[in-house]
Amino acid sequence: MLTSTQVTVQVMNAGTVAGLAGQITEQLRNKGFTTKPPRNTDGPIDNTVVVGATADEPAVQLVLGFFPGAEVRSDGRTDGTVDVLVGDTFGGFNEAAPTEIGVPGGTVCLPESTSTQASPAPQAP
Repeated sequence: MLTSTQVTVQVMNAGTVAGLAGQITEQLRNKGFTTKPPRNTDGPIDNTVVVGATADEPAVQLVLGFFPGAEVRSDGRTDGTVDVLVGDTFGGFNEAAPTEIGVPGGTVCLPESTSTQASPAPQAP
């Protein structure tokens, strides 16, 4: 099983609602996730986007459960972090989402250490 305590999330505000990334960061922290400080993206987006190494990565799928209707993008990152970009049409936070997810083979492979440095902000489409 992969649990929220094993996942690092960076929330970025890609819309015009001030403080939204900070609010979501706190909600994720309350669910056990390790969080990086919230920040803004380099450009605006409308929908919520969850970004990780691959779309089917368990950490991405675990985070995705908290964001109904979010789009998933992969960027091949190797640091194990998951980014959440929230735009003006943020669909809400699913408080009832599970904080653990099954992993194929039952073994969780995590990076040796996660960077405290923020991932580069994904570019708006």
